[in-house]
Amino acid sequence: MKNAIIAAVVSALVSASGTLAASHYVITSTKQIKPSVLRTLEKSSRTLGAVPAAAPGATGPQGSAGERGAKGDPGDQGAQGFRGEASTVPGPEGPQGHAGSAYNNVHIYEATSTPLAPGEHRAEGIEARCPEGSRPVGGGYEASEPHIHVYASQPNTANLGWGVAAVNESATNEGTIRVIAVCAE
Repeated sequence: MKNAIIAAVVSALVSASGTLAASHYVITSTKQIKPSVLRTLEKSSRTLGAVPAAAPGATGPQGSAGERGAKGDPGDQGAQGFRGEASTVPGPEGPQGHAGSAYNNVHIYEATSTPLAPGEHRAEGIEARCPEGSRPVGGGYEASEPHIHVYASQPNTANLGWGVAAVNESATNEGTIRVIAVCAE
């Protein structure tokens, strides 16, 4: 309400006296206005109503284009299409295959681990045997320790399996050897 009174007083003073406006008096408080003038202004503002708001200003110019927004979520997946019918026409015959191996049913057989005491040398008895009716076509071994030195790994035709000869080069540590035989019928 005080702002409306101050605005009305300033407006009345400026219009009533050209000298006042020319002198550049600025009213910053209602205490600068004579009490009788304030009462008169309050009465006139009650009869006139509130001071109308100023009209809005003109619309400003269009802003520049900003960055492009984030990509939207993908749309819903469409319905699954109908399944086509199976063809009743057979395809062309394939080419002749290569001749098969002379060996049928190739299998891998593993022996249990054979222990080697420190400094022990074994040239026989470390082996994996093929089942009856098959023969060895490959093989190998696995030593548990780096100090186990294998100096022979070969087919053992006498026992029909794979044999290994090894020595434990450690003076204090035991180790083991596991032999693997690849056998075919």
